[in-house]
Amino acid sequence: MAETSGVKKKKKLKKRWFVIGGAVLVIAALLIVPRLLGAGKASAVLRLSDTTPVSRTDLRSTISANGTVESADATNVYSTLALPVRSVAVEVGDYVRAGDVLAELDGESVEDQISTQRASLNTAQAASGAQLKSAQDSYNTFKQSLDDGLNASLLAAQAQVDSAQEAYEKAQTALERYERSLDEGENTQLLSAESSRDQARSALESAENALDSAQSARDAAAMTLASAGNAYATAQEELKALEEGTPEYAAKEEEVAALKADNDAALSAYEAAEAQCDTLEQQVDTASDAYRLAKSAYDAAETGADDALDDYRDAVDSAKDAYDKAVKNLESTQQSVSGQLESYSNAVQSAQAGASTAVTQEAIAQLEKQLDDATITAPCDGTITAVYASVGASGSGLLFVIEDLDDLVIKTTVKGYDIGKVAVGQKVAIHTDATGDAEFDGSVSTIAPTAQKNAYGVTSATGSDALFDTEVAVESTNTGLRIGLEAQLDYILEEAKDVLVVPYDAVYQNDDGQTCVLTVEDLGGGKYTLHEVPVTAGMDDDLDIAVTGDGIAEGVRVVHAPDSYRLLVGQTLTAASQQYELWAGMMG
Repeated sequence: MAETSGVKKKKKLKKRWFVIGGAVLVIAALLIVPRLLGAGKASAVLRLSDTTPVSRTDLRSTISANGTVESADATNVYSTLALPVRSVAVEVGDYVRAGDVLAELDGESVEDQISTQRASLNTAQAASGAQLKSAQDSYNTFKQSLDDGLNASLLAAQAQVDSAQEAYEKAQTALERYERSLDEGENTQLLSAESSRDQARSALESAENALDSAQSARDAAAMTLASAGNAYATAQEELKALEEGTPEYAAKEEEVAALKADNDAALSAYEAAEAQCDTLEQQVDTASDAYRLAKSAYDAAETGADDALDDYRDAVDSAKDAYDKAVKNLESTQQSVSGQLESYSNAVQSAQAGASTAVTQEAIAQLEKQLDDATITAPCDGTITAVYASVGASGSGLLFVIEDLDDLVIKTTVKGYDIGKVAVGQKVAIHTDATGDAEFDGSVSTIAPTAQKNAYGVTSATGSDALFDTEVAVESTNTGLRIGLEAQLDYILEEAKDVLVVPYDAVYQNDDGQTCVLTVEDLGGGKYTLHEVPVTAGMDDDLDIAVTGDGIAEGVRVVHAPDSYRLLVGQTLTAASQQYELWAGMMG
């Protein structure tokens, strides 16, 4: 993955000893080889091939995958009629519109059956009066209940809609109330936790201030004790130099006694200050623990508030789903009731012709439908991409495939160890060998909720080896992509547009922990000097890394092997001769 700041260190850790040894060899070469080649100068050598100009470009961090171009809208045209194919009107590549004739099946046998049924219908008896009256009464009763608004199915469905709408409005109101309490800082749990945290922080600050004061007092007591001890020791030495029994000795002896008392008092004061510091340090520890607990409680309260907000939102979503389902159920019930009314009407019409006539009419209707179905038409607009119908063969089964060639997707998979980095809506760059260097825009449209399963419904792989079926929608137009092409995909994790970049290895950390590069200043006449320039590192793509800083501009040359030149910062360097470049290249 790309990093947004700092410089990766793991490469440098692995190469530490190699870098040190290589640096010694290169520095020796820089100082010695020019003389061996006849340069006759004491200045170090700069290989211009070790430098690279700062450039401006776009960086991109990606995950790669392969997939197959397919249509997002593919329709299979089937027929259930076991009639021979009479003619086929289209071929692969033809564009058709909904309703266009694709093929004709031979319906002669069906036409014969229709003629037979119609002859039977002409001899059928009219429906009995009782059957007609019963059908008419049923129709009238059902229609009257609809006209009066008393249909039980419709009433129940409408009641569900009203109830679901009320629940949805209540859930929405509860969510808005809770969001308002958070926005206006009126959440009691957060307020209480925040107050406890602030009090604990104030107590900790007070304890730390008291400790600072006590430590200052202890330091002062220590200085006083040191001063008193020095004075006492000096007086003792002076007393030893005097002769006992003299007035001077007696006076000095009194002075020593007084200084001893001062020293003892200073020692007691210091010990008391030290004890006070120990006590306050314990109080600071206790206050620090209390602050940590209070802060943890506040963080937990914030998390709880976020979780509660999510619960309110989930409740709104659930209530909205229930309302939508109730509305759909009402619409379905309305359609069902309309269908029932139509069914009663059909029953009346059938009864009018008599029971036997109704059966015959239904048979004729089915046969006529078969005759209509013998003309295979396109159910939608699109391009014919497969033709399975052939003249003389049975017309039953899959006959044609119609696909939308302007609405394409790439069907692919995402590996288990990458699944956390890919999400629906994520940008994807699309390439194919057939379209050369052209890059097309895409986005992840679907990701399977589970990994691929085998024929027994069991996940065939787990962990990082698992594969998740994924579709990438092609968003670019006029791409020239064709169904069946293999595509190379780059899931875009991070992008940086129009940034200044240097080679990844040109960036290093100096002894002060600063992120730096070595820039090359051209002094003219084949002379150069190096400058260590602090930079701020941005994202990288493992080859180049974005940098910013004073003195970093497009065209400024930087050393892309800085460990070989860091000891030469500030020195005047001579451009390496072609012979030296050749020799250095052979030495690696």
